[in-house]
Amino acid sequence: MQCEMCGKEEKLIEAVVEGVVMHVCGNCSKFGNVVPLQPTIVNEENKRIQEKTRIKQDDLAEGIVDGYSKIVKEGREKKGLKQEELAKEIAEKESLIHSIESGHIKPSFKTAKKLEVYLNISLIEKYEKKIGKKDVNFKDELITIADLLRAKK
Repeated sequence: MQCEMCGKEEKLIEAVVEGVVMHVCGNCSKFGNVVPLQPTIVNEENKRIQEKTRIKQDDLAEGIVDGYSKIVKEGREKKGLKQEELAKEIAEKESLIHSIESGHIKPSFKTAKKLEVYLNISLIEKYEKKIGKKDVNFKDELITIADLLRAKK
């Protein structure tokens, strides 16, 4: 994912920057207070249920739609808001809204959901993952078990 401050593609940390919870990289986390991760206690029954649902949902994936910048800008303009006003309403930085509308940064799913709800637009699309069949060369030294399973189907 991308850092909401600088746009770097790396592992992100949740931090509170100027009163807003943001997903930032290690370098940008120094501008705010890092939100500590809270460990969750999971019993065995819940763990099995989570594993089952995870397997069912593996066939579906979510993504941000193409042309998200135009959709966000048109939605904001339809409501008659400035970028600054929209940012305050959804508790995000104005610079993030500007970067999303200009297409420089793809919104995180959390931000996209906020924009969807507030602007009544659709930014997140669900699609089915399609794994193509792959010819397996049994003389190849780098055959994986996944290759063999795909070849069996």
